[in-house]
Amino acid sequence: MTLGPLLKTDQAAKRLGFDSNALLRHAKKHPECPQPFRIGPRMLRWSANQIEVYASTLLSNRKKEPPVNTLTSSSQPTMSSLELVEFINAEREAQGNTTKLRHDDFMRKVPKVLGETVARNFSGYYVAENGKENPCYRFPKREACLMAMSYSYDLQAKVFDKMTALEQQVAAPVTPAVRDPRTAALIEALVRQDALEQEQQRQALAVAQMQESVAVLEAKLDTQTKYFSIMGWCNLQGRKLDEPTAAKLGKQCAQRSRFEGIHIGRVSDARHGEVNSYHQSVLEAVLGPRK
Repeated sequence: MTLGPLLKTDQAAKRLGFDSNALLRHAKKHPECPQPFRIGPRMLRWSANQIEVYASTLLSNRKKEPPVNTLTSSSQPTMSSLELVEFINAEREAQGNTTKLRHDDFMRKVPKVLGETVARNFSGYYVAENGKENPCYRFPKREACLMAMSYSYDLQAKVFDKMTALEQQVAAPVTPAVRDPRTAALIEALVRQDALEQEQQRQALAVAQMQESVAVLEAKLDTQTKYFSIMGWCNLQGRKLDEPTAAKLGKQCAQRSRFEGIHIGRVSDARHGEVNSYHQSVLEAVLGPRK
């Protein structure tokens, strides 16, 4: 059988009626399932012809998995909101806490922690036992840890360890031999492209971190500087801040600046090009005094 076109994990999963993570679990447990080609550290591809043949065998006896509409990477491990609530309750029970976290309460908290715009990126649904479609979320590692941190730092550490273990499981699928020269050439090209993109991302992150460090050093040496961005002010104080919180604080600083008639500046930013900067008096009023 020829391989045919190569599919991304989400494309192959959709054809078989799985979500991406369910397909990876299914392929690992069932050797008769087509196995993915690993063509890069974070890139998997599936044979379209093999998937089509296998799809016909699953019409009557395939194991149902909750379909989720998600924007996360096809080979990136995730935790659903259901799994995260179950994990939190198991940890509470282990510590002698009998208070159960309800899934609907957790769902209401997600937009407050991640921000409504970000939360929508991970929204989806699951099929309950009664056949009804109910809303849920499916989080990648970063967002799962942020949600866990909103309950406790200890819980965040445990979720981080769990997600890291899932990453290690996904990182080593069986790679079948490729005999078709055209397919092998395509895989080789995709591997080079993936390596180049990863190196570009690494360099961009290194430059951004260097610029932030320089900005902090300059601010400490130059006591006359009166305008800072939200992240710059927090970096100066050694305070870690996620982007949704920074955006929320930026709105508060902008409102206070307009109310007091204080100019709002603009500064270059390695990640976003340009961002607003606020007078030190406004930042001290909203975020606290300069150390």
